[in-house]
Amino acid sequence: MQDEIRVFFELENQFKVICTDKEAEEQYVRNLIDLVLYLLLPKSNFQCYPMRVLVREMITSCCVIPTMDTVTEPDYVNQCFVAWLKDDCLTPDSFLAAIQCCTNPMELDSLEER
Repeated sequence: MQDEIRVFFELENQFKVICTDKEAEEQYVRNLIDLVLYLLLPKSNFQCYPMRVLVREMITSCCVIPTMDTVTEPDYVNQCFVAWLKDDCLTPDSFLAAIQCCTNPMELDSLEER
């Protein structure tokens, strides 16, 4: 058990560097994309270094890094929460219909909280 805890904290320190250093983050994503390319490409295409680097950099620079930057931006996260909460709100008509159909007092309590 102690070995697992030690390994966990060693890995946590590595990811702390990746999360705080932009260059380390980009290098980590490049390595990850290289691994995916190795798994997906035919051997002859993967061994073509210029093509592999071009594809890796295009995926990293145009897709993964901008997506990660957008998704981890606090304003984007807040906007997502607001959009999800708007969709989940009860309209007055649906609220009245829910009250009329409800027979359980616990359900009425949960409606009141909404």
